[in-house]
Amino acid sequence: VSVNLYPGSLPGPVEIKAVLSSNSNVFVLSKNVSVATGRAYQSGFSISASKNSLSGDMDGDTATVTARLVDRVGNPVPDNTVVSFVSEGGSITPNCATVGGVCSVTLTTQNPRPSDNRVSVIAYVEGDKAYTDVNGDNMYTVGVDTLVSNIGDFFRDDNENNAYDSVSGEFNYKRGANGA
Repeated sequence: VSVNLYPGSLPGPVEIKAVLSSNSNVFVLSKNVSVATGRAYQSGFSISASKNSLSGDMDGDTATVTARLVDRVGNPVPDNTVVSFVSEGGSITPNCATVGGVCSVTLTTQNPRPSDNRVSVIAYVEGDKAYTDVNGDNMYTVGVDTLVSNIGDFFRDDNENNAYDSVSGEFNYKRGANGA
C-alpha cells in the first residue's frame, strides 16, 4: 500500500486513516506523521562565501558559495530544492540541490576576469516572495496579503550602474510572475 499525502499550506501534525475496503470497521490511524516544510521564502534565503577575497590574477583559486533556505515558518526547504547560480567572472557550478535546507557550489578564478577585480554572484530559486500574511493561511492571497518587497525581474549588474544594460550582455532573469 502506498499513500500520497498532500498537506496543504500549513505545517504541523497530520493523521492518516487506513480502512479495510471490505469492512469499514477495520481501520488503523497513523502515528507520528508531520508536515514540516514548504517552499523557499525570499526572507529566508541567504548566500555566503567561504572566502571573500580570491587570487584573481591566477587560475584555480576557489571559494565555496553556500545557499541556505527556509520556508515561511523557518523550516528548511524540502530536500532536492534546486538553487541556480550565475557569476560575472570566473566559473561557478550552475546549480545545487539542498539537503536540510543547505547546498553549496564552487566559484573558481579563471577568464573572464572583470576589470574592477570584483565578481558578483547571483543565486536564485523558485519560491515565495516576502509578504505579510494578513489572513493567516500561510499562502499569498491576492488583494488580502501585502508584499513586503516585490523584487520583480532581476539582473546581474556587471558594470555597476544600477541599471540593466542589454548591450553589455548582462544576465537578466524575467520571472513573469504575479503576486507571490
